[in-house]
Amino acid sequence: NSVNIALGIASSGLTIVGGLGMMATGGGAVAGALGTYSNAAWGGLVVLPVTSGISYLIALVAGVAVHAILVKILKADFVEKTDDVEEDDVDIEFEF
Repeated sequence: NSVNIALGIASSGLTIVGGLGMMATGGGAVAGALGTYSNAAWGGLVVLPVTSGISYLIALVAGVAVHAILVKILKADFVEKTDDVEEDDVDIEFEF
């Protein structure tokens, strides 16, 4: 039971990696279309002062949006469906 759930989550790694690749592709396409530049040899928000500013942020948000949409579409729901079973109420009393 829990093994099946763990295997399902582990196998979703391909979905995540694929989404990351598409995120880079989507963000790069937007960055190229907007003429975004970066004078730094690395990325992230720390290089924002040496980039083209607004277009850099737009490309970043576009890439993240592509990743979020793809993961939402491609990632299966690994929660097992269970029948609604009525549970008995248990009253526990503590005396001091």
